[in-house]
Amino acid sequence: RSASSSWLHRRAVRHRRSSEANRFWATVAIPHKVLRRDPRDRTIERMTTDQVIKQFNDAFQTRSGGLLADIVAADCVMEGISPAPDGTRTEGYDACMEFWQHLIDDPAISFDVEDVVVRDDRAIIRWRLNTPEESVRGVNLMHVEDGKIVEALGYAKRP
Repeated sequence: RSASSSWLHRRAVRHRRSSEANRFWATVAIPHKVLRRDPRDRTIERMTTDQVIKQFNDAFQTRSGGLLADIVAADCVMEGISPAPDGTRTEGYDACMEFWQHLIDDPAISFDVEDVVVRDDRAIIRWRLNTPEESVRGVNLMHVEDGKIVEALGYAKRP
């Protein structure tokens, strides 16, 4: 091969490779959404239950209440662990956000996530709540629809 034909061959191979790579458009993760950058594909994929629960736990671990903003549904229902036996029922986006934000902002409270099990649109979070006075173990039964928490039921073992 001559030098010019070798150069043309390398150029054709590079072009073929870049064309193949361009078929797979990059994605950008946005809380509760993944936008595909193909201008012909305007679909929005919701976060999976696993991703939502990870972000929920991260909000408490990093004390970042803003992480909850996009993963709580407008009609979310949450039941706290006290007062026994039924706990406090909280309904609606604003009420649930206020409750969780209070827990996140309290410097005397910390959560340790012990285990997480996710199956389809449901999740179980086993946790330990630590305060200066006590340590309480409990679970949250979570229900996620369309990338948002619609139900969070808390249960705890009390001494």
